[in-house]
Amino acid sequence: PSESSGCTGTSYSQATSTLKLTNNSGSQAVLSFDYAPSVGSGGSASVAGTAVTASGSYSNTVAANGSVVIEIKSGSAQGAASSISLTNIALAVIKNVTTTFLVPEHGSYTVDGTQVTSQTTKTQSNAITYSLSATPASGYKLFGWSWRATADGTDNYFSTSSSINRSFNDNGFVVPVFVSNGLPVWGVGKNLYTDLNVAIADNSSNTVFLASDGTLPDGNYVIPNGKTVLIPFDSANTVYKNEPEVVYNTYATPTKFRELTIPSGASITIQSGGALCVNSKLSSKGQMEGYNGTPTGSDGRINMMTGSSITVNSGANLYCWGYIYGSGSVEALSGATVYEAFQIKDWRGGSATSNVYDYAFIFSQYYVQNIEVPLKLNAGASEKLYSSVNASSSAYPMAATFVGSGGLFNISSGY
Repeated sequence: PSESSGCTGTSYSQATSTLKLTNNSGSQAVLSFDYAPSVGSGGSASVAGTAVTASGSYSNTVAANGSVVIEIKSGSAQGAASSISLTNIALAVIKNVTTTFLVPEHGSYTVDGTQVTSQTTKTQSNAITYSLSATPASGYKLFGWSWRATADGTDNYFSTSSSINRSFNDNGFVVPVFVSNGLPVWGVGKNLYTDLNVAIADNSSNTVFLASDGTLPDGNYVIPNGKTVLIPFDSANTVYKNEPEVVYNTYATPTKFRELTIPSGASITIQSGGALCVNSKLSSKGQMEGYNGTPTGSDGRINMMTGSSITVNSGANLYCWGYIYGSGSVEALSGATVYEAFQIKDWRGGSATSNVYDYAFIFSQYYVQNIEVPLKLNAGASEKLYSSVNASSSAYPMAATFVGSGGLFNISSGY
């Protein structure tokens, strides 16, 4: 949003941004890309004039010198920013392409409304899309749609949506891949995995995101230096670390977007330079309603079973703006940092605060509880907080150390 300031505080107005993709090839061609919008409260996103609210794919014929416009609009409040991520952008000369549709295991699918019961080959222009719809068998879920250069070749996943419209620019083989309902699916760019350690070893991206809910198989999982494992709150897989987005004067009951379950036989260790992000936006809505600094809308979650554990080593970071709950445990060793929200339920407000803030603790009721399982902070570990108050018609976000050097509490020894 655009911003202006005055004696009554900061005001915000809706702003619009557009991106134009132009076909400069000199001839008619097929433009395709994947998109993932993140729309702030009161905002919008559109692709070629059609509003989009979730991840999807675009494929259409564009005339020589023709264009496709992508537009985003923010809301009119602080923290109501909108964005859209475009990936796999391609412009292909129009040609006939032969696609062979393979028979899947553990599920079924249709092509243009006809079920694939045997290997089926079709040839059509890459300017025309196929309508694909997958249905998993009982106890299974869609892992992703795969395109292969040969029938038994390497999987190149192009979507995780159950129903899509898609054209193909090269001859190849297509099949939906199904996996057990209980397995989590991890994404690294466009690559998909069911093993977290294997996903972390993929160096095509430093971020590994949870693409589909599930339970970790028993075992030890290590997040090394330079890697971030994300439990997202939106389809754009937005990463918030020490400063989550604040939504001004708006609150929505938290709802699960993605959830990872850690069983009793599994543990996650975050090494120095590594990060685990459990994400959400925070509200700045008050005062009587008391949602300042509270998670709002969709969020990421980790459900910890009895005996499960998360260990944060020295130099590592755990960012929990969503929720970690259940009956496991989290331990931060000396030199580790844990981040949570400072949820202000009640405070003195306006002039009552300005008169005493330099010598009094102004909060009547607050919570630090994004991590709901027992959290052990060893001496030398830090817990940092982020919040925002609603004052003078604006949101005022702020960070503070809660536990650790310079914080409200400091652990001299032990935990």
